[in-house]
Amino acid sequence: MLRTEAGFTWLAGGVTSDAGDLDMAVWRLLPSGELDPHFCGGGPCTFDNAAGGYGDDWGTALVLTQNAVYVGGWSWDGTSRDAVVWKLGLVDTSR
Repeated sequence: MLRTEAGFTWLAGGVTSDAGDLDMAVWRLLPSGELDPHFCGGGPCTFDNAAGGYGDDWGTALVLTQNAVYVGGWSWDGTSRDAVVWKLGLVDTSR
């Protein structure tokens, strides 16, 4: 979990996909604690198959820069677990 000076809270983890595997997920909450409707439609941004397989993905830590969010975690390709870093580019949608 990461809290910014503006009061946003960022969370990394995972969710179960419709296919039954784990997908890495990132949420952004407003200072009020509600999901931010301007971030991924108000739900988590999810990512799957980082290791190139059909396995599980999970985010364990994140770093926020001015233009990107970096999420560290792991991905399982069906036979082994690999360390992964995802980069999410941030786009200003307030205009």
